Amino acid sequence: MNDPQLLVYGRLIRKPEERTDVNGKPYTTALMLTEQSGRELRLSVISRVPRVCFTLQDMESGEAVALSGPLVIHDDENGSPSALGINARRILSNHRTKREKQEIEL
Repeated sequence: MNDPQLLVYGRLIRKPEERTDVNGKPYTTALMLTEQSGRELRLSVISRVPRVCFTLQDMESGEAVALSGPLVIHDDENGSPSALGINARRILSNHRTKREKQEIEL
């Protein structure tokens, strides 16, 4: 069975962080806030896609972003769903990375 795919738009509510797994491979985590039917939803974000990681790491809390990728359901210690997240595979943002800003200035 394929994982449900999400396309979410919201704002980062924490500066994204670069981390490293036990095998030494980098990944990025973030927390975003989105709205669905008038209700605010918090989503955890994880990505191992270099372009997505690079862009997220250059962003700040409060910036708008759209992400797509598979739904991640976090279970509590009893196995009950307790939180939702997204395994971000693609990113869309108005954010210009520092490198992009430098290229524009040239």
